[in-house]
Amino acid sequence: GLLIGIFFFATFCFTCFESTFPLLAKHEFGFGERGMNHRVGYLFTYAGVIAALVQGVIGRLVKKFGEQKLIFISMIIFAAGLTALPFVTHLPGILTVLALLAIGSGLNRPPVFGLISLNSPSNEQGANLGVAQSFGALARMISPIFASTLFFVKPSLPYVICGGIALLTGLLAWQYLCRPSPSHAGAE
Repeated sequence: GLLIGIFFFATFCFTCFESTFPLLAKHEFGFGERGMNHRVGYLFTYAGVIAALVQGVIGRLVKKFGEQKLIFISMIIFAAGLTALPFVTHLPGILTVLALLAIGSGLNRPPVFGLISLNSPSNEQGANLGVAQSFGALARMISPIFASTLFFVKPSLPYVICGGIALLTGLLAWQYLCRPSPSHAGAE
């Protein structure tokens, strides 16, 4: 359940970013003015390439840090990127923050699904992964409404709130996935 919740909130926050970033780019960075709409596509492509590169080395990162720590790290990096995005004012800052978002997002999904699979009995793996995907679909359905409503109240709101959600999700991951349980701590 915890892993499915982590996946839900990670997907929710990422979809909030995806659905409002073109609005933010137009409103804050002027990318919708005078035929500059294509720049948003370039920025999404840039982030996608970084996320793909991260996923290309995820196996080595899992061996070095473990799935649990990668989930925690991914949510903290993603939270930092989300929270900073509406406050950057120049292209190098936008590229840096988008890189953080891409790295955080790229680090999250494979370890979450790996742990869901590892923690499920073999006859329930498919069902549990399907439930996780269903929660991801639910997150993708409700987050654009949530984010765009907040955006029209104040453009920074969906980013700051989702940054807080991502941070809390990361802290839950740390508390329940990374810290040794009391029964393990006493045995050491």
